[in-house]
Amino acid sequence: MKNTILVFLFAASTACHAHEAARLPKDVAKFMERRDACDYFEGEVANVDDKKRLQDIIRKANSLCRGTGRQLAKLRKKYAANAAVIGSLKDYEDAVNAQAK
Repeated sequence: MKNTILVFLFAASTACHAHEAARLPKDVAKFMERRDACDYFEGEVANVDDKKRLQDIIRKANSLCRGTGRQLAKLRKKYAANAAVIGSLKDYEDAVNAQAK
């Protein structure tokens, strides 16, 4: 039940971003999708008791999160004059949580 609720919340969040991302450049939309998935899996790390599942989540988080801090910095620089893009990226932290590393 808990996993179903989390998947639903993730899907709802992704759907909201998908609508917003439709107006954004493809590289920005792809970044947002990847970073949202990264943040989701990082949040899952603290909620898992099963060791194998924890390893799977950490592996997935690492594959999604790796390089997103640098990518975010590049996108902010590339689109510095685009208020819509900068506004969409404003809530992303410069670096991902080291918890999943």
